[in-house]
Order: sequence, then C-alpha cells, then structure tokens
Amino acid sequence: DKKIFNNIKSVYSTCMNEKNINKKGKEPLMNLLKKINLSENKSSFEGIDGLTNLIILIHNYRVDSFFELYIDNDLENPDINIIGLSQPDLSLSKENYKDEEMVSQYRATIEETLDLLYDGQQDKVKNAEIANSIIEFEQKLSNFTVSAEELNDISKIYNKSNFGKLMNDYPNINWNLYFSKIFSMSGAETTINDNVLIINENPKYLDSLNKIIVETDINTLLTYIEWSIIINNLGNIATSVKQPMKDFSKIINEESPRYKDCVSVTEKLMGNAVGRYFIEKTFNGNSKTSAEEVIGYIKEAMINRIPKMTWLDDTTKEYAIKKVEMMSNKIGYPDFIMQPKQLAKKYEGFDIDLDDYFNIFTNYKIFSVKENTKNLDKPVQKGVWFMTPQTVNAYYYTSDNSINFPAGILQPPFFNAKEPDYLNYGGIGMVVGHELTHAFDSTGSQFDASGKYFNWWTEDSYKEYSNLAMCFVDQYNQYTIKDSEGNDVNANGMLTINENLADNGALSRAYEAWILSSKNVEKFTERNKALPGLSDYTLDQLFYIAFGQSWCEKFRPEYLVELVTKDLHSVPKHRVNGVVSNNEHFAKTFNCPKNSPMNPEKKCKIW
Repeated sequence: DKKIFNNIKSVYSTCMNEKNINKKGKEPLMNLLKKINLSENKSSFEGIDGLTNLIILIHNYRVDSFFELYIDNDLENPDINIIGLSQPDLSLSKENYKDEEMVSQYRATIEETLDLLYDGQQDKVKNAEIANSIIEFEQKLSNFTVSAEELNDISKIYNKSNFGKLMNDYPNINWNLYFSKIFSMSGAETTINDNVLIINENPKYLDSLNKIIVETDINTLLTYIEWSIIINNLGNIATSVKQPMKDFSKIINEESPRYKDCVSVTEKLMGNAVGRYFIEKTFNGNSKTSAEEVIGYIKEAMINRIPKMTWLDDTTKEYAIKKVEMMSNKIGYPDFIMQPKQLAKKYEGFDIDLDDYFNIFTNYKIFSVKENTKNLDKPVQKGVWFMTPQTVNAYYYTSDNSINFPAGILQPPFFNAKEPDYLNYGGIGMVVGHELTHAFDSTGSQFDASGKYFNWWTEDSYKEYSNLAMCFVDQYNQYTIKDSEGNDVNANGMLTINENLADNGALSRAYEAWILSSKNVEKFTERNKALPGLSDYTLDQLFYIAFGQSWCEKFRPEYLVELVTKDLHSVPKHRVNGVVSNNEHFAKTFNCPKNSPMNPEKKCKIW
C-alpha cells in the first residue's frame, strides 16, 4: 500500500520537477533515437522482413506509425478475445491535412523542432525537405483513413477475417513474424495459424498501406518513423525543445497549467491507484445506495415507456423490455482497488524511475504494450471497468449490456446524496438515462440482452427508427458555432446522432423517474425540500436548471471547431438546447411561447 502511494507521488513530483526535466534538455529523446538507430541500421530495415522488424521495434515503444494493434472481445462471441487492427492516429485530422494554412503551420513546427533537436547543425533547406517528406507521406496515409463517423459504425468496422487472409491480402508485411514476436514478448501463449480470427477495421486502408510501403523509398519511411517517435515523446522533454509543438497545439487547445498536465499524467499512468484515495476521500456507502435508487427508477421509467412507443412492433418491444431487465450496472469503482495486494498486482512490471520523467513514460509505454497483448489466449474478464474511479464520465458497454458510473461523475454538479432529488435527477438522472438509451441507439440496437452482436430488431421497427432519427439529424445540422474568425460552422447531426438520441431520451426518463420516486410520499417530501434563495422557481424548473448547469462549459473557438469535426457528442450548448427544445414538458414548465427557439412547432422524438 505504501509503495503504491509513493509511486503516485513519484510520478506527479517527477512531472512537476520542470527544473530537472529542462536540465536534461533533449538528451533523453536523442538517446532513444540513438538506441533505435534508424539511420545506421537502415539496411537491416529494408525488404519485407526488415520493415516488419522495424514496425515491431517501434510498437514496443507504443509508436504505431502504420496501424494500431489491439486485443478486445469478439463482438459475436464476447467471452473470447480477438485481434484487432485499426488505422493509425495521425498528427492531423483528415480535414486538417487538406487545410493549407494548418499544413503550413504544421510544416513550420516540424522544421523548428528539427532545428532545436539537432542544434541547427542540419541546414534549413534539409529540414524543409524532411518536413515536406513527412507531410506528403502522412497525407497519403490520411487519404485512406475513414472519418470518426464511420469508425462509430459497427457494421462498417466489424470486418471479421483470419490470419491466412491477412497474409494473402497484404503480403508486404510479414504478419507471421509480426504477431509471433509481439505475442512472444508479451508472454501470450498464442499459436498463430491461418485460422486465427482478426478484425480488420479498415480493409481499404490496409490495402493502400500494403502498396504505399513498397512504392516509398526506405529513406522516406525512416524519416516518417523517426518523426513519429519524436512527436510521440516530445511532451516528456525540456520546454525549450517542445515549444514549437506546444505553440502549434495551442491553435486548437489552450495551454493548461503544469500542475493540471501532471494530474492528467498521473491519472494516465496510475489511474486506479489514484482512484483508491479518491474513493476514500469522496465516496461513501450512502452515495452508492442513492445512485442505485436513481438507476432503479430510470430503468422502471424506460420499461414503462417502451409499450407506449407506437412505432415499435410488439416483437421488438418485448425484446427491448428484456434488454432493460437484464441490464447490469456498476457504480463507483471496481472492488480490487481497495485491496492493496490486488491493486499492486495491476502495476507489476511498471518500473518508476524516481529521477527521470522521460524514463517513467518510456517504461509505462513498454508496460502498457505488454498489458494490451498478453490476454489474447485468456478468457475475457467479466466486470472489467474501462474508466478509473475518478473519471467524470459514464458509459454503456455493449458486450455485457451494462451501464457504468465511476465515482467521479457521482459528484456535484451531477450528484450529491445530500442534495434534493430534483437536482440529482436533473443531473445524474439524465446521465443514467443517457447511458441506458445507448442500449437502443444505432450501435446498441445491434447487440442483444446478453451482449452479443446480433440484430434483434424487426425490419419494420428499424425502418421506423431510422426515419424518426433523421429528424434529429436535420435538427442538429442546423446548429452552428463560431470559429476564431467569427464564421459559422455547422454541427454534424449524423456524426452525433447516437449521442443526441441518448440525450433526448435521457431527460424524459429522468423526469419520469423522479416522479416515480414519489410513490414513497414521506421520503419524496423529505428529499425534495425547497432550497433557500430559489423560491422564485418551481421544483420542476429546478430539475431542468440542474440539467442545464451540469453541462456548462467554455471552450476556445478553435477547440469547438475540432469538437464539431471529430466528437461524437454535440457541443454542450447544443446538447442542452437541442434536448429541451424537443421537450413539451419543458416548454410548459417555463411558459415558452409557441414557435419560440425553445418551443418550436416541429419537435423530434423517439424514446
């Protein structure tokens, strides 16, 4: 227990020790580049086996220049693990690679960074040539990547194949060599043969990659890989060297204080360990009991609502009710984090270097790569959490039909067991309803009550659902944000459709659940007392105010544009206004005039 606590402190304090980080300068990164030694080992990286060994080498440092490997449960058989291959996460979005101004700024950033790393010993013409080479290659890869919208469509990315087909279709990588070494190094006892199943998320991308890597000269490939290593590790060295990239990133994201960065780093590297102390400080048994009660009433509200949906046929209604009844929920945290020995076991193999921030991160990357791949030959662990206890978020997990609420979101303004229920149902009640509704969106609807990838909807019901969903697509497409120059940028209603449907269904279920809780009159009266200073508002109005307050945010225009382009959620303003403008009870509660922005004649509704 003491060691875990000290390791948390070490990660944070080493991150905060900028004096020591700056003293080391660029040396840690340059040492890593020398260790990998791309230029001197160039000849050994040529040919199919040579390039494959290079991909293996950089993968061990969590640098996925060409594709990403992951291990996850098979959607059709959630009890077993399966190999997955996906497109890489490139430096810019697909849209930004087509933006001349953004590309120009990115090019300048590469040139300045190279100049700092090599002490100006490379002439500027060469740096410019390198930058152009990197960008041209990244643009080639980007041309064959798919959008966030497509990556969210299970039917498009769940392309089940096998090892034999992978070798046959993309022969310019030695997949047998790749997987054998990767799994051997992680300790997975996996035998690779032609029948081993693989999910190929983007076959078009891998097909193009297979051609690009043989059409591109080895110098360009090594240049691109070296830049991938640099950009992957740049955040962990001296400020002076990473400043150009920080300035470039600030175009989109406002720079945060160092302590916030270090909190994020500690969360990333030691998240569950931090969670133990977060739970001790902020979460007690009463919080869990109160949250369970809210979840119970939300489920009851959904079960009551389903039979009233005229667009659903009886067969689909019956199965939808079954799915809610079989839905499990996890609240707060996984049990193991409160058991010191079990918690320590989760970090076995992750070495903390008390004096070197760069090494801590390098060790973590090596550790996490092994953790990612070691479980292929093992049964899927049930009840695993995919967020740490302190995470302010929640999720629906299709493969076990569960809704999950970390302790981090069971805090104000979303939830406080000591506050009136009308605030809690407007806050966390909406979040619970949101996650529950995901069980019936265009993704969740493709999974049955036990978590298997299986379409249980009748054709007529799904057709009606799709028609009704288009109302929301059209609605949210009309919303705009302002970019940094004051120009309107339209939201993407198709990209955000699942989240918007979940939001809209959620608020109605939350209100209905709050009313259901009044069955216990004495308890309801005690837990819904008026608050001082808010006597001008009815309790119903305060329910909606709590909902709106929960999503208060302020973002830079550049970041908002990035959200509109890539995020599956609508921006907070649209999340709130989009939902309440579809809600007849909201309009009645606040006496909104007919055809006003918050009470339009045309309203969208599914759930």
